[in-house]
Amino acid sequence: MASFLATALDFIVFSLFVRLFELPVPRGAVFGSLAGGIFHFSLCRFWVFARFERNLLEAAFRYAIVSGSALVLHSTLTTLLATYLLDIEETAWLTSKFLVFAFWIYPGSKYMVFGRSRRFRTARRRGYLWFGRLRKGRW
Repeated sequence: MASFLATALDFIVFSLFVRLFELPVPRGAVFGSLAGGIFHFSLCRFWVFARFERNLLEAAFRYAIVSGSALVLHSTLTTLLATYLLDIEETAWLTSKFLVFAFWIYPGSKYMVFGRSRRFRTARRRGYLWFGRLRKGRW
């Protein structure tokens, strides 16, 4: 839900800058990604993962690395798709957004920024997990 809301904000900002203000696609993608990234971090930190083991500045720094590299990936991929493969900028944006989210933002946020849950670490320590799979009993 947090990613959907952040993506909706990202799309609205992207569309406003590209259609209404007539900025180039890469700039629209950058502004949309910035707005969505700030919103996504806030939702993930305080609602989705609700992990407070790392202090706010450390988590924000890690998220800035993941989100900043995603911004570069997303704006580049959106530009390439809009220029060479897809005629509609919004379709290029949506395709790029899905790919970057699925293969970079979600895994990066879950494992690098906010870390694994205590539940996972406890289960692994007690022998319930073996190579990341459930081995005996329930959690």
